[in-house]
Amino acid sequence: MLSLPELLKQEISKGLPAIDAHRVMAPMLRVIEQDYDEIKKTAKLSAVLILLFKKDNQWNTMLMERNTYDGHHSGQISFPGGRKEVYDQDLEATALREFQEEMGIKLSPQNVIGIMSELFIPPSNFYIKPYLAYTDDNLEFVPEEKEVSALLPVPLNQLLDPTVKTIEKVVVSKSNISINAPVYKVNGKTIWGATAMMISELEFLLKRIDF
Repeated sequence: MLSLPELLKQEISKGLPAIDAHRVMAPMLRVIEQDYDEIKKTAKLSAVLILLFKKDNQWNTMLMERNTYDGHHSGQISFPGGRKEVYDQDLEATALREFQEEMGIKLSPQNVIGIMSELFIPPSNFYIKPYLAYTDDNLEFVPEEKEVSALLPVPLNQLLDPTVKTIEKVVVSKSNISINAPVYKVNGKTIWGATAMMISELEFLLKRIDF
């Protein structure tokens, strides 16, 4: 019997749900279909790492609450990640480096299951490539205090619970504009925007394997 990481790797190889999944959790009026070849010419290239790990004998993923700062993503819930640096060989290296810097845990390319669908965040001009990874190790997260306000481990089966999804007014950081957006409500935290869209794609994949 294949493990969860093996099953997900198989599913990714069959093709990603991409737009179908992103549309479910996209904020109202957001443009879903994008010309990413054009976007990458001028956008800030970045990557995030979606880690699957065992805790209390069930699969979890790790989110983080960002510290407040003068920027577009101040205080938001996100996956660990950030902008590509000139010394990063590629965006996978960016995802692994940022995860180590923000979570205090070093992973290797062997931990990566596959690449999820790319996204673009217009307000901050970030092009994001999400990497799905896993580990069987017992982890001790050491969050980077300057960037991480709190850690938010979430059981995968909680993300599949339809009752955690709703529509809320959220404030777009810096612009101070309120918009309606589909959100995940997890442990009292609101997850929306690009992070929610990435979770939605993971949710689609998990449902395809009857997780």
